[in-house]
Amino acid sequence: MLTGEPLFNLSGADDLAIKQILNPSYLKKKLNKLNKRNDISLSKDAVDILNKMLSRDPNVRIRAQEALAHPFVMKTYANEAGWGVNKQKSEKGELKFSRSESVKQNGTNILKMSDVLERMREFSELPLLKRTALIVLAHMIGTSSNMEEVNRISLTFRLMDLDGGGSLTMDEFVEAVKRESKSRENFEDPAQRQSIKDLVNSDTFKDTIWSAVDMNDSGDLNFTEFLAACMLTKDDPENPNKGNPLYKPQHWKAVFGILDANGGGTLSWDDLIMLFPENDEATLRKMFDEVARGKSELTRDDFVEAMMDTKKQ
Repeated sequence: MLTGEPLFNLSGADDLAIKQILNPSYLKKKLNKLNKRNDISLSKDAVDILNKMLSRDPNVRIRAQEALAHPFVMKTYANEAGWGVNKQKSEKGELKFSRSESVKQNGTNILKMSDVLERMREFSELPLLKRTALIVLAHMIGTSSNMEEVNRISLTFRLMDLDGGGSLTMDEFVEAVKRESKSRENFEDPAQRQSIKDLVNSDTFKDTIWSAVDMNDSGDLNFTEFLAACMLTKDDPENPNKGNPLYKPQHWKAVFGILDANGGGTLSWDDLIMLFPENDEATLRKMFDEVARGKSELTRDDFVEAMMDTKKQ
């Protein structure tokens, strides 16, 4: 994609690509040709990471974590999020990043940590079945969606995931709050800044909010959990006429189809037994009754109505 041509010839003879892969000098010649290119569309950082990723020697080849910290990748993230590049480097030789003045004036493409915390708190107070349904919806939407709100959440997650491991540790989350607390655009009021810091360091946050979002009890938050917790549960305040971009009847109908484990067209706690056999009967009954409100089963329309209800149930 960067060079405009495939690495190996896949349009020739069937065994040509295999011969190229096995030929020790093929990649070397390919990279030498790349290094000699004088193409303004291919940056020095791009050429450097290609050389390091395509090294034939596994001992020399760049590791995944190192690749995620490479200037080519970091500058891409910085540009997407509106972060400026600080030309100074850390003790490890890594580029430092800071929010640019243009972002402070024109807005940001990522969620503020105050918004993330508020959405996580709201998620933690939802009935367990609704949180479970949001996890299913997040799985369905995932990273394949081109919705602006999902992209914002995705980019926020990627910038917080410092080691590129695909999940957020508590330390990474707290570090993200500390980094943003230094930015005047998000915390003009020192009292608000301190209250946010106090919240993420409190037992209430760790034992109630974090644990409620950590649906698989891993101790960390994977992207699906983070996406589910950060999806708007109310109409978008910045675009009130558009309503909620994610809470759509068609979405919840699709979720219902997955939760209706026996395909009977209704949802009961028997379906939950099939879906969550590791949970005890009392937990599943409570999970169902919180949303069913006295009904023994929910039709698809009942379920959609309950999920579309943005009030606490």
